[in-house]
Amino acid sequence: MLEVNGLEFLGVFENKVRVKILKLLLEFEFRSLSEIAGSLENCGWKMTLSGVLKHMKELEKAGLVRHEPGIFTEAPDARKTIYFLEGKER
Repeated sequence: MLEVNGLEFLGVFENKVRVKILKLLLEFEFRSLSEIAGSLENCGWKMTLSGVLKHMKELEKAGLVRHEPGIFTEAPDARKTIYFLEGKER
């Protein structure tokens, strides 16, 4: 089990981008990094993939999100790392 500092956990919610990412993952079963970046851009936040990745790492560190490398055939670029909310059943 991941040990998470309470203040670190709460600090995740101070950032509007991370809150939006969590809302996106609540709405959809899973998202790739590029899909998350595209959704953020549609909301007016233009970010690089490395910028989005930094937010994802903070969410993972807080125990809210996990990622899984894999192959998903419905995507044009079939090899993608996808992100899920931690504890949300697939």
